[in-house]
Amino acid sequence: RMVGYAEKRDIPDPPPVGKDPTDVDTCAIVKNLVGRRRVMFLCGLILGALLMVWEDPSSYCAAKRMLWTRSALLVSDPICATYQDASILPRRLSSGINSLKTTIATTMPEGLKLNFSEVQRRVEKMNELVDFMPSIAFTSDEVKRGQDDGIGYELASEGSKAKHPVFMVPGIITTGLELWKGEDCARKYFRQRVWGTFSSIEMFLLNPRCWLKHMSLDPTTGLDPENITIRAALGFEAADYVIGGYWVWAKLIENLAAVGYTPLSMEMMGYDWRLSFRNLEIRDKFYSQLKTAIELKTTINQEKSIIVAHSMGGNVMFYFLQWAEAQEKGWCDKYVEAFVPIGVPFLGMPSALTRVLTGVIREFTELGTMITSLMDMHMSHKDRRQMMRSWGSVFSLLPRGGDKVWNHNDHFLMDEEIISEENIASLDDHKANDKRDTKELAMLAMFDDTQGMGTEAMMDALGGRAVSDSAVRIYWKENTHGFGNISGKYEPNWTNVLQAPLPTRDMKVYCLYGYGRQTERAYHYAKTQREDGEKADEDPGESGVCATDRDGEDQTCKMPTDDAKTIAASEEDIGGKLEDNTYMIDMKVQHSKSPNYVVRNGVRYVDGDGSVPLLSMGYMCIKGWRPGGKLNPGGSPIFTREYRDNPTPTITDPLGRSGPESADHVDIMGNHGLLRDLVLIAVGRGSEVSERIGSKIRQISDGIDI
Repeated sequence: RMVGYAEKRDIPDPPPVGKDPTDVDTCAIVKNLVGRRRVMFLCGLILGALLMVWEDPSSYCAAKRMLWTRSALLVSDPICATYQDASILPRRLSSGINSLKTTIATTMPEGLKLNFSEVQRRVEKMNELVDFMPSIAFTSDEVKRGQDDGIGYELASEGSKAKHPVFMVPGIITTGLELWKGEDCARKYFRQRVWGTFSSIEMFLLNPRCWLKHMSLDPTTGLDPENITIRAALGFEAADYVIGGYWVWAKLIENLAAVGYTPLSMEMMGYDWRLSFRNLEIRDKFYSQLKTAIELKTTINQEKSIIVAHSMGGNVMFYFLQWAEAQEKGWCDKYVEAFVPIGVPFLGMPSALTRVLTGVIREFTELGTMITSLMDMHMSHKDRRQMMRSWGSVFSLLPRGGDKVWNHNDHFLMDEEIISEENIASLDDHKANDKRDTKELAMLAMFDDTQGMGTEAMMDALGGRAVSDSAVRIYWKENTHGFGNISGKYEPNWTNVLQAPLPTRDMKVYCLYGYGRQTERAYHYAKTQREDGEKADEDPGESGVCATDRDGEDQTCKMPTDDAKTIAASEEDIGGKLEDNTYMIDMKVQHSKSPNYVVRNGVRYVDGDGSVPLLSMGYMCIKGWRPGGKLNPGGSPIFTREYRDNPTPTITDPLGRSGPESADHVDIMGNHGLLRDLVLIAVGRGSEVSERIGSKIRQISDGIDI
């Protein structure tokens, strides 16, 4: 065939009639090249290799470190894994050229082989030159300080080894969800994740209505909608990373492995975080599976287990402990050595209330009105609200304790170091002059034309939606939100740490959480349209809220007075207006000059970890669960350890994470201090994890009397 092909080439076809034989037939050349697929493949291979070896090495290696464990990276790419002092660019280029030469020698026809001697010579010159250039990669010392798995290896070198089985329980949205059955629009995603990977982003962007329908639960049952089955991913992969390389539990898994943990001694308990706590057992038998797994690993390892729970996972585990004790009295003390909640909203989150009332998400307001409008065009606030209302878990994150817990001024105390200069001009002056009504300061919602509302009133506004919204109705019955009437026998109490006591006596509780980050707590609302259809007055000077005047100067923050409140509204009326967005978060409301009144884009901030207020994470550990009290009658030991936020982001992190000393709600899972403390607890050295309080949580807790 090749001989015939060559002979045929020796006799060119005559040019078409009427065409100059000297003209270049571009189309024919392109067709000829496309027809030679082998040549085109090799050209593409060469181009791709050259692009790879010349790309920015710091970003390339940062991406690889994000996706690979260090041990695997040492095998697959030791240059990126080790980060020597010299630039890796010439060495990567040299390595790439050698690999390319080998590929070409085995695949490319002899006549097309290239001579790389000149290129190789230039690379060697670059290697000589780089000795006099500053490094564009980390130095070996920097790597040693920043190795995320070094904590486990360091403890292993001290003789520490795996002891207590470890069960990891993720928080809300951090467990991947897979499609097992769906409608026609989603069938191509069978056994792919509709939450937690790039396939979920693709589905959301290309067909938001389909994605919304599959992510929502049945509003009348709280379970699967008809013809749709979505289940939690299983194994460590369920929550080690979320959407590509965004790590959550990966660093803890790696450090536990460094001291000898294997799948026989640690387990990730992913779950469908949309379900109400009660439905986790009804639909998925989640608590039965967890109870069996703990018993098995405790038997295998001959040591009691440790439950490490992040965010809402801690609320789920409090419910589980109540459930397990109801199944078998004494079970918790028999099988659980320690419960370790990390950044858990034990008393709920005000942000959950405003989301389920309005569908408005603070992160969108931070992006500005244009981005918010674009998001609303893609998926309206009404769609988001109805989806979130179908998730029973959101109702378990609503504020607990009512006004007694949330409506007091001490809750708004903030560490002076986290209040930026843009929020305060003169801290001492405003401490002396801040004479605002404490009741007004403690409101959960402020309105531009009516009186503010506290936590209980806003909860009543949501409860009033139960008449017309079946999801609100069923979930309202499954949860309690008050305090007192303490009983572990009443199942709805299991969702509320203020109404169900710790069912243990010997089990230790290590409360670990971050502080020092501004966290949303209250909201300023403005009427978007008057009853008569006219636009609401946009003059902030008449609205009784703090804002920026028309000249761009800071305007004094004025709290509404009774004289200024011209429209009285019942909780039900306010609930309806929030639901139909007659009232929206007023993004014109900006900072004031008070240390305890920090407002940005209509959202008021307090101390916390960026997602959960300090009060919600710390009160139970500092005061609520005091040994021997009504909520800890068995006297379980309680230890509280706080981590001050010290963000140190690096330019090599393509995702912009906050660094090894971050106290951010999610990034704290990579905090080196926290990782060390978790491994110490796991290997039986929990006595070295001493109490450490740096925030004002004691002062805040002392102001609560329930």
